[in-house]
Amino acid sequence: VTNVQTHKELIVKACDAGLHIFCEKPLSLDPEECKEIEKKVEENGNKIFTLGFMRRFDPSHAEAMKRIKAGEIGRPVLFKSTSEDGITVIDELLAKCKSGAFHPWFFEMGIHDCDLSRWFLESEPECVYATGGAYVREEFADYDDYDHGLALVTMENGTCATIHVGKAATCSHVEAEIIGTKGALRINAVPRRNRLQIYKDGYIAEEGIVDFLERWEDAFYLEMVNFIDCVLTGRKPEITVYDGTRSLEMAIMLQKA
Repeated sequence: VTNVQTHKELIVKACDAGLHIFCEKPLSLDPEECKEIEKKVEENGNKIFTLGFMRRFDPSHAEAMKRIKAGEIGRPVLFKSTSEDGITVIDELLAKCKSGAFHPWFFEMGIHDCDLSRWFLESEPECVYATGGAYVREEFADYDDYDHGLALVTMENGTCATIHVGKAATCSHVEAEIIGTKGALRINAVPRRNRLQIYKDGYIAEEGIVDFLERWEDAFYLEMVNFIDCVLTGRKPEITVYDGTRSLEMAIMLQKA
């Protein structure tokens, strides 16, 4: 869970020590480095290695995949995602960007969407168009970053994905929709903090989730439960070192576009 630039060194040391490994995303920012990590993990025998793509363990995302596998929406053909941090943390994000602690948003936030699009659509990206800019804080552009980015992706199997990342929403807003040939599933269309509706001063309102950790608390917990279960039972994790490489390659495509 250290800075991404240290991941390779620590993974190599952990593999040499014959340890089980949980690594946060992104695996690396260099595809060649990812390949070197893959080799070390392969040499680590039956030891568990997995990555922190915790959205797969969010109960809503997990249920969506369960329903897809049951055939409820037919064949998934379009994955749509929005991943935005709230405007209240934009200055903090800019400061981290200036210090080198954060990287362009298609890497830092969007790599989750890259992983989910590959997961739900069961394919790799083939062609990408992307646009966006530093509209709210123009300084992001000095670091090849943006406060809003939008990508349209065609996958190798003919399916499509749209990925919107941002840093200036009214609250922490992460939404996904999977459209299939027989129906659709939508996750967190309204980022509700609870089930309370407020009727006051001519408005009907709901409180939104402000804090990132508040939204993903269950997902972080459940991904660690899964990792520990894999270690104890020898079960292979669904998320592998190769997902780290493929998702980074997709994020690079988005960033270049």
